[in-house]
Amino acid sequence: MVNTVLCSIFASEFSAMSAKIEGGASAREVAQATLNEHWSIIFNGNGYSAEWPVEAVKRGIPNHSSCVDAISALGNEKAVKLFSGLKDDEGISVMSESEVKCREAVMLDQYCNVVEMECLCMIDMIRQHVLPSALKALGLGISAGPPDKLRTCIATLEAKLKEMEHAEEGQPRARVARELRLEAMAEVRSVCDEAESAIPPEMWTLGTYKELLFLDSHHGSVEISGKSA
Repeated sequence: MVNTVLCSIFASEFSAMSAKIEGGASAREVAQATLNEHWSIIFNGNGYSAEWPVEAVKRGIPNHSSCVDAISALGNEKAVKLFSGLKDDEGISVMSESEVKCREAVMLDQYCNVVEMECLCMIDMIRQHVLPSALKALGLGISAGPPDKLRTCIATLEAKLKEMEHAEEGQPRARVARELRLEAMAEVRSVCDEAESAIPPEMWTLGTYKELLFLDSHHGSVEISGKSA
């Protein structure tokens, strides 16, 4: 989909430039005018740093901070006009308005399904591994945080899943899924990380960060034997 979007943008802009040149303007004039019009998108700093999103706002450039926002932008009026306006010799457009809307709906639905599977997996990992390990450690006098905190984490995730299930399909449900993945699950992850840091590796039934990072050295060893990766 990324290639479709980028190629459509390029085709649209080159078509507009070509029309101006064919209308009598010189290639240099068209190139200069295009550069002056779009100068704000040129950024020579680190585009992966926190600097660029702030600078983009200052320049009035749209900046979608989440996958859900980016997918939702696919169906806006400007995007629909771009895809439906580009046609081949037979008059067939890149995508019609209905096709754009369908693509947006499918991508949002796929996002929700993936987040749901991730969340259910996280709940199972807490129930089957993190909580039992914390209780075992507590029984030996090793505190890994109150077990009730982990139970609360499970309840929080299940509540958010239920909220997602009852939300309206499309953008409303996807936005709840985004909150679940980037907020609720992130907070639960920090609680589980805290428990892992306090529980001795031999009581931790999941692969530790060290074991996962250096899997070659731990593969088949007694230390990781019987653990779930």
